[in-house]
Amino acid sequence: MLEEQLGNEIKGYSRYRASGDLKDYFEGLGFIWMPIKPIAREQLIIVRDKNRKTNKSFRVPLISNDKIEEELDQLETINACLRRHCFSLNLSNDNLRQIEAKDYDDGLDDQSTDINFYRTQLVRIYARGQTNKGGRFYRGWWQHVPSNVRRHILIDGKKTVEIDYSGMSMRLLYASEGVDLDLNTDVYNLGFDDWMGETDPRRPIIKTYVNAVFNDENETYRVSPKDLKLLGVSNQQELRDKLYKAHDRVNLRDRITSGWGLESQYLDSEIALQLMYQFAIHDDPLLPVHDSFITKKGHELYLQQLMLDTFERLTRGKTRVDVTPSVPNEGFREKDKKKDYSKIYVGEEILDALETHKENLITHSFMANYLQSWKKDYSKE
Repeated sequence: MLEEQLGNEIKGYSRYRASGDLKDYFEGLGFIWMPIKPIAREQLIIVRDKNRKTNKSFRVPLISNDKIEEELDQLETINACLRRHCFSLNLSNDNLRQIEAKDYDDGLDDQSTDINFYRTQLVRIYARGQTNKGGRFYRGWWQHVPSNVRRHILIDGKKTVEIDYSGMSMRLLYASEGVDLDLNTDVYNLGFDDWMGETDPRRPIIKTYVNAVFNDENETYRVSPKDLKLLGVSNQQELRDKLYKAHDRVNLRDRITSGWGLESQYLDSEIALQLMYQFAIHDDPLLPVHDSFITKKGHELYLQQLMLDTFERLTRGKTRVDVTPSVPNEGFREKDKKKDYSKIYVGEEILDALETHKENLITHSFMANYLQSWKKDYSKE
């Protein structure tokens, strides 16, 4: 009835796969939405620390206080909302096979990166053994797919938009220092005279670099020689110097080497908690990806204003947000014929059994069945 594949420190968790009559039963049932058990209150907030010698993470006891109890109450409300709704992808079975799950958890969440559509609840994870370091929210399946895939997320069958804070960590730093930063300033322009703004080919490299450097207290992060050449700098130190000079008004180097990265994560997670809670109390799910948020299309104006107001209220600074709309299934990236997409992270046997009616993959797809099962038995509409 069950096939066992034992895990270890290298391979990870043990896995169990249905076989025989049990496998036939599951395949006949198909992949359907179903209620999930609430995460226990004592598991909603995790505090981790790291062994400085081995670099291994370990859990430390959570010390309760009034603020922690309030956070737990808010998280229970948020998760109760998330458990009532259906989050799916508007993709065909073939498209699903092309998705490569990633680990976007800052190394704090030790869960598998496989896409598990039943993972819709969140936990808050603090770092360095303190409840004012880190504190971001993890374990939603949508956090493990690339940004181009997130554009196909449906909430209760409705299209979505993703709105993110622009230059969040840098703008939080300016706000914490009480230094004004013009809303039109591109924080990723390191003083280039020929900077082309959002379309500049150097911008994605610098954005990745800045986000990495903010968590690089020992100043060891390096970009590739290819990227250095594209940026027009001769070595790593020249690039770092350009970054520090571009933001010398906030003593960037001193703040980074003193641990600003985890401080900024705590601040952006506090903002995230308030946003999600405000949506949840109206039974409206908001899906976080750290400093960006996914909501149903039609709610974007409200979310944008709430994001701006919450940032200003908690930081006494100002910021800007960017909107990424959803795209239809036809907009999914073209299949790379050189890659093997035979592996599927959501139950290969069940998906293969459902792969019929190829003339209309969306109507008869794995995801469509999942959504329809929610609409049939659990939707209030």
